Amino acid sequence: MTFRKSEKLYDLCFDHAKYVYDDLADTWRDIERKAQGNVAIAGIFLAGVSLMYRSVDTPSDALNVASFLSVLFLAASAVCSVRVLLVSEMEGIEDLKDIRRDIERIALGDSLEVAEDQYRQFRAARVREWVRVNAGLSAENAKKAYRLKNAQRILMVGILGMVVVVFLAVFG
Repeated sequence: MTFRKSEKLYDLCFDHAKYVYDDLADTWRDIERKAQGNVAIAGIFLAGVSLMYRSVDTPSDALNVASFLSVLFLAASAVCSVRVLLVSEMEGIEDLKDIRRDIERIALGDSLEVAEDQYRQFRAARVREWVRVNAGLSAENAKKAYRLKNAQRILMVGILGMVVVVFLAVFG
């Protein structure tokens, strides 16, 4: 394969890896936005349970239990959502000084053939770096999405508990 053809193939691989990274980074932000919304929704419903409970002069045992369980599930959902937002340690792309060192080595090489071979190796290494980083980001997104899905399910149970609290507070 000629140098130009292999260079174009590396360009395609590199562009694709960058596209995948951008997509994964967008997914990361979307998951975190949804987790923030989940915390806000849980907080609103917690306030609602509190208001409904306080509006009853003499709460029944059923209202006490329903309120307790609703608060428990809503708080658990908020905690699970905050867990999604925790800072994650991930490996990133190589440091710029390492990349610069490799570029200088190629640029200061003795022959064009050696430089072309080193350049191919350099490009292949960059593609491998992006693939490695993308795999880590994808795995972290999967963890965050799983945690968020659980937090949303718990939130639904808490909201259903709130419905029961409202029903018991109104119809007693």
